[in-house]
Amino acid sequence: MKATPRICVKPVSPVQQSNSNATIIAESEPDEALIKRIFTLAEDGLISLKIRPQGDNALTDALLLLLYGYRRIAQKENVFAVTLSRAAAQSAFQIYRLDRAMEPLKQFVRRGGQRRSTTYTLTSPGVTEAARLAMTLLE
Repeated sequence: MKATPRICVKPVSPVQQSNSNATIIAESEPDEALIKRIFTLAEDGLISLKIRPQGDNALTDALLLLLYGYRRIAQKENVFAVTLSRAAAQSAFQIYRLDRAMEPLKQFVRRGGQRRSTTYTLTSPGVTEAARLAMTLLE
């Protein structure tokens, strides 16, 4: 039997951990006060919208904003499809097939996994678009 090489991992200090969020939040994104006005965080970790987007693309805008909310509030890059469906329902959007509702967002959202393990992640253009939506939502 061959011995596997050992990999030494340096522990991350608390100061370094607090700076890790700096890569997630860009300067052109909404501040915390605006985020608190748009999203609500339930005790079970479910994030929902306090303000519904209006217009023809309200559902796709809401899904994009919910992914953005999970990214900003819960620091979750990957959101399970089941969780996103529950968050949309809590925000008063009923979705029968999430994969079909996410179809127009191909350029903004990356899909991974399959069936019940499906996850959705915002791409870089998706983060920019979601931040723009969040800032214009309260106008």
